[in-house]
Order: sequence, then C-alpha cells, then structure tokens
Amino acid sequence: MWFKGGDGVVSVIGLLVDEARSLLWVCNSDLTGKTPPSAVGFDLKTATQKAKHTFPGKKGFCNDLALDAKGNLYMTDSLGARIIQVPAADVMGTDKAKEWSKDAKYVLPPGKFGLNGIVSDGKSFMYAVSSTKGELYRIPIKADGSAGSVTIVTLPRALKGADGIKAIDAKTLVVVEQDAGALTRISLSGDKGTLRVLTNRLDVPSTFAFQKKVAWVVESQLDHMLGFDKNPPMLPFQVVRVILP
Repeated sequence: MWFKGGDGVVSVIGLLVDEARSLLWVCNSDLTGKTPPSAVGFDLKTATQKAKHTFPGKKGFCNDLALDAKGNLYMTDSLGARIIQVPAADVMGTDKAKEWSKDAKYVLPPGKFGLNGIVSDGKSFMYAVSSTKGELYRIPIKADGSAGSVTIVTLPRALKGADGIKAIDAKTLVVVEQDAGALTRISLSGDKGTLRVLTNRLDVPSTFAFQKKVAWVVESQLDHMLGFDKNPPMLPFQVVRVILP
C-alpha cells in the first residue's frame, strides 16, 4: 500500500502526477463539510506529504486538478462555482490557494455539481467542463497569470455528465461522458468544437489517463454508491483500455 490514509486526508477525488516536482497531487474533499477541501501533494517515492493548500473560504468540493505550462496548479470547485489556483512559486508551501476564476456561467442551484474536469492546452488556455450543464469552458491565462473572460465553447450538443478531461494537443480534447458511458473526442476550432464518440460501452466512467494513443478509463460504477442503481456493482471494478484514433 502506497498511502493508507490519515494526515488530514479524508477522501481522494482527483489525482494528478506532477513530474517536475516529483509529486502526486490529490483533491481532498469531504461531502459532509466537516473537513475543508484542499489539494495535497505527496512525494511520488515515499508518499510523504510535501504541500497542502486549503481552499479559500474553506468550503466547496475539490474535484479535479491540472497544471499549466508554467507550473501553476489549478483545481475545480464543483460546489463553489469557481476555479482555484496556486501560483507556481507558492506550490511547495502551505495554504497559498486563491480564487482564480469565478463566473456566473459556472453557477448552479445549491447542491448541484458543476465544474468537474480541468486541463491546460499546454499554451495559454485552461479548459473545464460542467457535469450538470454539459458545457465546455475556455479560460485564457493572462500574462500576469490571472484569468481572462470565460467563453462557452459551442458544441453540437450538451455533454452528458462531463467528468475527466485531457488534452491530446492544443486543438484536441478527450472527455468522459459519465451519463452516456462514453469517451468522446472534442476537436476545437476557434469558439466551436465538434464531437466524436470513441466508445459508449463504459460502465459509468469517471476519469482516465492516456499514454501515446491509448486511454485507460476508470469504470467507477458510481450509480451504485449514489443509490441510482440498487443492484450490487459488477466486480471486480475495472480500468478499460480504449485506443485513440
């Protein structure tokens, strides 16, 4: 076992490998609200906690994490309708998180999950998706590191339970559509995107990793945990390989 819990970590949601700093970042979130949401960084070799950044306001739900080209760290707040940032210079410290992007486009009724997956295009934009709205947002990273105006990327339809998202290159994203059991490619052109479903045979997928042209997709079967499906989950839980065209 690499990490057996404790040290202020009550639940692990998103994961992100930070190779430059030899860290594994985790989103530490508690739906009961007893423990403030935070991003916690562990040494990749020893699992020793090296950094921890509690969300400003100490409320919300840390869901996913991303790094931009300069090493700034970003987290989505699914309940707080905002994106949190830790500047690169402060990443190895404690409680340096600040609100980076807050916009009316993100807002949902209380209790609804909004912002979920987040990713950098490797250049000058961050992209994030909303689980409930099924929207894709593009947020410019300004020269001073602050967030520019949020754009809703026009898609041919709403994403169905958008969750984990990765950038294949600056013009190509791949996103999990949890409610459709799908892994979907988004090809970007300006403020518009086209969709191609790569597979729709996944069992409530949540996120994925990719290496070269292979995606490894987590089948979370969250419908059982959340009570939407009263039957027992299919065991063992699986990670499914999907070839990316």
